[in-house]
Amino acid sequence: TDSGLRVDWNPSKVNSFTIETAAHRSVFGDRLETMQSFSPVVYERAGLRSNTGGHVLTRWTRTWSDSSDLTFQFFYDRTRHGGYGAKEVSVFDIDLQHHFRIGRRHDVIWGFGHRRNSDDFKNSFAFGMNPSSLNSSLTSAFVQDEIALAPQKLALSLGSKFEYSSFTQSNVQPT
Repeated sequence: TDSGLRVDWNPSKVNSFTIETAAHRSVFGDRLETMQSFSPVVYERAGLRSNTGGHVLTRWTRTWSDSSDLTFQFFYDRTRHGGYGAKEVSVFDIDLQHHFRIGRRHDVIWGFGHRRNSDDFKNSFAFGMNPSSLNSSLTSAFVQDEIALAPQKLALSLGSKFEYSSFTQSNVQPT
C-alpha cells in the first residue's frame, strides 16, 4: 500500500514552496525456514513479515531575478524491513544552492549539503551484520563559474567540489 501527498505553493512572485510526503507498507510471506538454535536443532518458518516507511521533502526557492535564485531543500526517509535480515534505515539530507550572474559573462552557482545515513540491523541466530548499526555522513560544498567566452557559442566551466565523508575523510575535486 502506498499513499502520498504533494503541495506546491507560490505565495508571491519571488517565493515558492514544495512539500511532499509519502508512506508505504507491504506484507509478504515465504516458506524460508531458518535455524533458531543448535541445541536442540530448531527451525522456524519465516511466515508473514512487513516493510514500512515513509519520507518527507520540503523545498523553498527564492527568485530575485532571471539570473539570481536560492533553493533550500530538506529530506528525511525512514524504512523498516521485517523478516530475514530485518533492518531500519534512515536518511537525513539538507541542501542549499545559490545561483547568480556577474555581468554578462559569469554564471555562478555554489552550494553545500549534508547527508546522514543510519542503518540498524536486527541480528539473529540466522542472520547478522558486524557492526549491527552504522552511521555515515557526507558533507560537501561546491562552486562553479560558467564563463561565456563567445556568447551563445563557447563557454568555459570552472569549478571545484569539497567533501568530507565518514569513510574517506576529505576529498577535493578535481584532483
